[in-house]
Amino acid sequence: RESRKDPINLQLVPPEEGPLGLMVEPQLDGVRPRRASSPREALSRTNAEYARLVGFITSQLQAAVDKPEEAKLAGPIAIAQMGQGIAEQGGVYGLLLFTALLNLNLAALNALPIPGLDGGQLAILLVETAARRKLNKELVATVTTVCQLGIVLLAFSVFSDELRGLFSATMRNR
Repeated sequence: RESRKDPINLQLVPPEEGPLGLMVEPQLDGVRPRRASSPREALSRTNAEYARLVGFITSQLQAAVDKPEEAKLAGPIAIAQMGQGIAEQGGVYGLLLFTALLNLNLAALNALPIPGLDGGQLAILLVETAARRKLNKELVATVTTVCQLGIVLLAFSVFSDELRGLFSATMRNR
């Protein structure tokens, strides 16, 4: 690859249809990012990009809450395929941006107020603080276990759907 100092034009555009989570269509021009002239500029640009990505993820989660019947989930196979496509198109920089977006998605999901996740722990603490007493430990443990089981079943369902789709596509191509 030839060395260029042109700024990169990188945008993550949500598709019209696709799974919830990390399904984005990268607009990578195959150029490298522009090097920051100072640590201050690097930090400023990083903060701006972080804020943009958090806004993007928040809007995607809000869309899933507003229309849950239309929400589709991307599992590990789809995420790996997206990562491969982005790495091929955008190189190391695209892959780093993809990794950042994946981590922000995981952080946003972990912050949801569902028992068993960090957001659920915070929700329990807030309820206990508002009630000025501890909640029944057995009840909290039961609700947490049921929610964790639901998360595992959802993950298994998404993964099995992806495997089914992968195998049916492989059989059609034979």
